[in-house]
Amino acid sequence: QTCALPISRVAAYLDHAHSQSVSVGTLIHYSETHDNERLSAKGKAWSLMRNRLCALSSVNGGYGFTNGVEWLAQERVNVHSARGLNWGAEENIVKELAQLNGLLSSHPCFFDGATLTRISQDESPVYALRRVSFDSTRELLVLANTDGRLSREFPYTGEDLSDLISGQKIAPDGGVITLNSLQVMCLSRKSDSDCGDLTYAIKRSQAAWAFQCLSDRFE
Repeated sequence: QTCALPISRVAAYLDHAHSQSVSVGTLIHYSETHDNERLSAKGKAWSLMRNRLCALSSVNGGYGFTNGVEWLAQERVNVHSARGLNWGAEENIVKELAQLNGLLSSHPCFFDGATLTRISQDESPVYALRRVSFDSTRELLVLANTDGRLSREFPYTGEDLSDLISGQKIAPDGGVITLNSLQVMCLSRKSDSDCGDLTYAIKRSQAAWAFQCLSDRFE
């Protein structure tokens, strides 16, 4: 759970989660649980960054959060008593979390078999992760500025990209991509329509069904 870790340990933690998911099974990435203070206690921007980082760095789309996160609830969960969820609050991140879930459930780079490679330095305030789909036809670059005060730069000299979070075109300036404080990008060489075709999702579902049939047959 990255929200409980110092920024300097985020990269090491995610490296461990990614490697262990291969050997012991998918580790579900929760942005917030009852073991920690509410993310929104540090502000909406902080909660958004942590949720986006957790979702976009998850394995096989395995991401979740405690109820109330979407309403920016600030009262820490106590499993032995009732706590407010801030339900129906005018200021919320419902739309933003729905967007994340849409990406995870439709984009090939978040399905099983995708290759995840960290390309940022161990202590970099910008966490950078390359995701390549199982069939190598799709690729995403996830960038997260974990600095809560300053804009940060990430070196990049390739072609212009589309940010699937903001919907904007990202053009490297002077060989770098600049991220505002706590900004997260999910960069693709293709536009939003990249997620509209469910053919890949159907094929992966069929493959999973076939493996399940084989498992039942040879038990």
